[in-house]
Amino acid sequence: MQHPIRLFDVMAWQLSRYPKPDMLARKEGQDWKKYSTQEVLEITRKFAAGLLNIGLGGDDLRPEHQVKIAILSPNRPEWLLTDLACQQAGVVLAPIYPTISEPELEFVLNDSEAGALFVSDSHMLDKVAQIRERLPHLLHIFTYDRAAGVQHWSDLPNMATPETLARVDAISSTITADHLLTIIYTSGTTGVPKGDAHASQCFEQCDGLHSVPAGIARCPCPQLSSPESYI
Repeated sequence: MQHPIRLFDVMAWQLSRYPKPDMLARKEGQDWKKYSTQEVLEITRKFAAGLLNIGLGGDDLRPEHQVKIAILSPNRPEWLLTDLACQQAGVVLAPIYPTISEPELEFVLNDSEAGALFVSDSHMLDKVAQIRERLPHLLHIFTYDRAAGVQHWSDLPNMATPETLARVDAISSTITADHLLTIIYTSGTTGVPKGDAHASQCFEQCDGLHSVPAGIARCPCPQLSSPESYI
C-alpha cells in the first residue's frame, strides 16, 4: 500500500511502517488500557464480522441502502473501534454529541434510521430509554461500560466466525474513497439538526460525494475540526 485510500486503511499503513504499542489508550481507574496497532486491526475486523453476524452491514453500498449505526458517547477508544468496524462492514456511522437533548436525539436516530446504537454508559442509556418507544428503526443497543440488561460492545467481536470474517474482507475490498462513510448532524441551533454526508475522501481532500440520500446534504467539508477529533 503506497498510501491509505480509505480511513480504515490507516491501520495497515501504520502497522507496516510505524507499529505502536499504544495506538489507542484510555485510563481505567489507576491503570491505562492500551490497544496496539495490531490489536486495533484485529479487533475492528472481528467487530465488523460481529456486526454482519447480526445483520448490520453488507455489500449493497448504495447510500440509501447502507445500514446506519449511531454512537452516543464522549471520545474514547471504543468510539474509534466502532467507527473502524463500521467502515469495514459497509455501515454508515452517525455520531451524536453526548450533550444532545432528548427531542433532538429522537430526531437524529429516526432521521438517520439507525438500526443500532452504541452508548458510553448508563447515563446515556437512561437518555435513550426516555424515547425508546418512539424509535422504530432501532433494533440493537450496546454499551461501552457494562450495564445490566444491555449487550456489551465486546460481545460483537466474540461473534466473529471464519465465514463472517471472509465476508468482511470481501466487503471492505469493494469500498472506495467515495462511498458514504458518515453522516454528521448539526447542533440544531437554526432548527432541527441537519445531516451532512461525508465520504473518506472528504476528510483528505474535501471532495464531494457523488450520490447521497435525498434530504441529506452533499459534502462541502467546510469544517472538519470537530469530526476529526473523533476520527
